[in-house]
Amino acid sequence: MKTSRTLFAVLAAAVALSGCGGDDGPAEPPSDEPEAVEESSWQDEANALCTTMTENVEQVGVEHPDDPFAAALGMSAELAELATGLEGLEVPEEEQDAVAELQSVASTAADSLADAATEEDIEMAILEFGTSFSEQAGQLGLDSCAGVLQTSDPDENVAGDE
Repeated sequence: MKTSRTLFAVLAAAVALSGCGGDDGPAEPPSDEPEAVEESSWQDEANALCTTMTENVEQVGVEHPDDPFAAALGMSAELAELATGLEGLEVPEEEQDAVAELQSVASTAADSLADAATEEDIEMAILEFGTSFSEQAGQLGLDSCAGVLQTSDPDENVAGDE
């Protein structure tokens, strides 16, 4: 089913960011100077998480191939985790608003998928999420996250559907 596969591809990218947060390295003593966040550090982490998220959403698709509503609920949970992870992501000050917008897109999509009453509602939630998320992620240089609308089947590329 096209809806389910498209849903899985889009949400896979969103879930990948769910692990975003601080590192678990040794604590350093506090400093009076604000600590600069390395640009590539948070971007690399976010991109790696997008890859992982894609795998998680694909697994949801495998578990619910013929039930778009169960799949939507599974993806909703993954997006809620993503939103939480993005909220804790340490980014440079100049990127904080853009990352907050990315978090908001994921949170809104999670709610929309959880509340979907029809397959059309699911498709609209996915399309709205994918378009907004991809654009915002691309602007932030999150290449793995920006490609969330791509599927393995070119006929199923949501960006090409109109």
